[in-house]
Amino acid sequence: MLIEEIKTPSRIQDEFVADLKERIGRIPITKKVYHVQIDDKNQLQLLTIHGKYFQNKIQDMVRQAILQNWIDYISELNVPKDEELLKDLIQKQCADTSLDIVEGRLVLLKQEVVKLEVSGKMEPLEKAIKENIRVSFDVPVVKRSKLSELEAKHVNRIVVFDATVVGVEPQKLIIYEVITDGGQTLRWENYDAKRDGNIREYKYHDVQHLLVEESDDNPTDSKLLRKIITKVYDWHVGIYEIGAKVQVIGYYQAEENKKKDLYDPYVDALTIHRLEEKAEVILEKDELEELKLRANTEPAEYLESLTQSVCPTIYENHIPKLAMLLSFVGGSQMGVRPEDRKRSNISILLVGNPGTGKSEILKWARQLSHKAVYVDAPNASARGLLYGQEEFEGRKILRAGVMIRFNKVCLDELDKMRDKERHELNTAIEQQIAPYHKTPFDVETPINVSVMAACNPNSDRWIDDRSIMENMKPLESMIVSRCILIKMQRSSNTSERFTHIVKSSGLLGDVSSEIEAPYTLNTLSGMLNHCSKLQPSFTNEAFEKMRDFIISFENIEQSDLADMPADTRKEVDLIRVATAVAKLLFKPAVDIVCIDIAMDFYRKCMESVGMSTDSLVAQTNLGGELANKDMEFWRIVRNLSTRHGDHGIPLEGFTEAEILEEMSDTTHWPRIENCRTYWERVKKGSEVYEFKPGWYKKV
Repeated sequence: MLIEEIKTPSRIQDEFVADLKERIGRIPITKKVYHVQIDDKNQLQLLTIHGKYFQNKIQDMVRQAILQNWIDYISELNVPKDEELLKDLIQKQCADTSLDIVEGRLVLLKQEVVKLEVSGKMEPLEKAIKENIRVSFDVPVVKRSKLSELEAKHVNRIVVFDATVVGVEPQKLIIYEVITDGGQTLRWENYDAKRDGNIREYKYHDVQHLLVEESDDNPTDSKLLRKIITKVYDWHVGIYEIGAKVQVIGYYQAEENKKKDLYDPYVDALTIHRLEEKAEVILEKDELEELKLRANTEPAEYLESLTQSVCPTIYENHIPKLAMLLSFVGGSQMGVRPEDRKRSNISILLVGNPGTGKSEILKWARQLSHKAVYVDAPNASARGLLYGQEEFEGRKILRAGVMIRFNKVCLDELDKMRDKERHELNTAIEQQIAPYHKTPFDVETPINVSVMAACNPNSDRWIDDRSIMENMKPLESMIVSRCILIKMQRSSNTSERFTHIVKSSGLLGDVSSEIEAPYTLNTLSGMLNHCSKLQPSFTNEAFEKMRDFIISFENIEQSDLADMPADTRKEVDLIRVATAVAKLLFKPAVDIVCIDIAMDFYRKCMESVGMSTDSLVAQTNLGGELANKDMEFWRIVRNLSTRHGDHGIPLEGFTEAEILEEMSDTTHWPRIENCRTYWERVKKGSEVYEFKPGWYKKV
């Protein structure tokens, strides 16, 4: 019968240090975190004995192993290898002078090690090792769990799980050891005043409570993920930012709640180490070359095939889908010096009557990147979006919202969001900073987020006789101006639209009749990941063409209904859009082709909500219909006001009969009664006046 050898903790520790010496070798003393695998049951026993202090113990053992390797190396240098010299030293320094050369040298090496250890010469090296070498460890012999799987049976056991840091508590101190008047050094939990006497000195540890959340491959703002307090110590304090992906190794513990007979679970961390971010999709070189070739030879057709691949169940809506892609790649970084830089993010706002597919596009788009998230805006608080201080099991925790943890936020039902939250959102989009200044926290975190939002118009229906901002209520102009506004609408071709819906549903039974996207989701993700890293600049020709477009656009006379804020931000938006188009086309520079596509995109965005993009004729929206009655009416007024009579003499104003005749020739006023009713409403206003009997002018 074999009897298993029982080892004492001190022997296990000595063997562990010897093992570490072999594993580590002689390494340079530089800033480094050395990672150790605890893959032996005896080593695991050490971890169990020392508990939360094992981090310090393993760190001491690794540092000891490194120091011993250096001492051995220096000893090796100090003891000669020459046989004659060795014989002489053996005779002088060894008690047993009969030792041969090999045995004698081993004795001399041991003597040299002792000399170095007691001489104090190694103290600078020991100090350098202590200051520079930190240790993390893994426990592969312990099965990794999900945080949601931990339950009562795991209490007082070592657990391993992946998580995301979502909140932090201010750093604090705890007593971990005391030195008594009698010179005893005791752990704080083992100290007894009656037995051990007075305390002469306290030794402290840094401690911090982190709020960690269960890792999830497909996060949404509405999904309930388990959270738990994790206590970290020593050098792990203050180094994990909110949003960090980590693996936690620690004891699953319980502490008494204020309510009787209840206990709150927490994790006493033995160690934490960072996890690599989930990798973005990377396309093969051949796939990228094929996409580049198509983009360069057929840019317009290529972009259309991309938009057909975005949420293919939604029919047409080329411009909103292109906007999603442009938002995901973003524009080029603007500003040479850091203090001059402007955000490169492109934020968009989709507006449309219910049923136009806004939510469907947003939900689909979050699949394009693991750093994208879908958020239901009515249920989103300022704390859920940015920072928030919350009580978690009696502690004040600073919790990070989705705009800090993700860089693409698909925000649905923005019109139903509370005013306060929309104000916070507006600040974050523009300044790209998440501030929080409430005791005991004082934080300002740079963020890098693009918002793709959707909303219904006022009263759930876009009404052409209303102004843009009237239709956008309750959204404020400040948030509308931060985004590129696009109106989504159903295709006017009912037959094709209905056919597309049925085919995309897969209910026809014929596989060949189903909708097939030109590119897969994986291809789109890889393409966007590649293109987002490009940094195209402007050619001189492209710059001049865009400048002319901006100048001409500013000179367009808009109707009173076209009251969307238009300021310098829109010019910067156009620059971002042009560089984002160049990125999608794999171009190193923004050329004339990119400018033409960007200007066409921008015009159609403006036209979709009823803004004029031409100084002479009323523009049409994406459905091909006149944007609204007012724009048509004022086009008629402009035409009548710029006529010339005999001999080229300009005619002044127009008559009531002339304006009614021109109005009746359009589709907006099908009967003369409609024309008269509209004309009477205009006359009662303050935009036209009768400058002589029967003749009218625009004010």
